[in-house]
Amino acid sequence: MGIIISYFSDDALKNKVETDYIKPKIYGKLDGPVFINLDYNNIYATRHYDASLWVSTVVSGNLNKAWNEGLPKLKEYINGKNQKKWVLPKPCIVTLKRTCSNELNAKLNLNSSFTETNKTTVSMFISKHFSCEAPGPLDSTVFLQEEYKRIYYCGIFNGQNFAEENTDKYFQILHAKLMSNKETFDKHSFFIAFYNIKTKKIGKQKYFECWLYGERIESDFKCLKTYQEESNELEESKVEMDNDAEENND
Repeated sequence: MGIIISYFSDDALKNKVETDYIKPKIYGKLDGPVFINLDYNNIYATRHYDASLWVSTVVSGNLNKAWNEGLPKLKEYINGKNQKKWVLPKPCIVTLKRTCSNELNAKLNLNSSFTETNKTTVSMFISKHFSCEAPGPLDSTVFLQEEYKRIYYCGIFNGQNFAEENTDKYFQILHAKLMSNKETFDKHSFFIAFYNIKTKKIGKQKYFECWLYGERIESDFKCLKTYQEESNELEESKVEMDNDAEENND
C-alpha cells in the first residue's frame, strides 16, 4: 500500500514550525478545524488542533453503515433542523470514530482491555463562530460535543479510495511508524477524517486521513467569540469613538 503526499503538504512544509493556528488553503471557502503544524513526514503529520465543537450521532454497525445513516442526520442539523432553525456554514470535514478492537491490538502487539463496541461516532465540524451559541438538535439521536486542544497524529493515505476492509492496514502503518518514533498516543480509539475539497489546481476531490489522539493540551473547552459578541464589541467601540469625538469638539 503506497503512501502519497498529503494535500496539506504545501502548508505543512512551508510552515514546519508554527506558533499560530492556520486554516489550510485546501479548505477553500468551507470551514474546518484550525491547527498548528508541529512536524511532517511521508507517513503522518503531527498537528496541534485548537479546541472545537462538533455535532455528532452514534450508529451501530460498520463504517459504511455509519456513514450512510449518520451523515444525513448531521446534514439536516447543519441545514436548519435545530432548535433555532439556523442554517450553519457547510464544513469541509466529517470524522468517524471507533474503539480499537482486540483483534487489531493483537496484530499490532498492543495490550488493551477495550473491546470492539460495534458503534461509530459520526461527527461534523461546527464553524468557530457558532461554538458558543450552537443551537440544540431536534433529533434526540444527535448531540453536540467538544474536542479539546490536543495533539493529533494524522496518517496520510490520500490518492486512494477509502476501503473499510483496509482500515487495519492503514492503522498498522501509522501505529508502526509512531512506535518506531517513540511517540505517545492513544491506542484505544481511532478516527477516519474525510474531507470534501475543491481547488482550481486539483478540482473537486474527496480525501481522507487516519487520526490518532496524542497529548491533550488543556482540560477546559473555551468558547470563541460569537458573531453577536463581535458585533456588540464593534458597536461599543463605535460609541466610544463618537463620544471621544464629541468631547474633542467641546
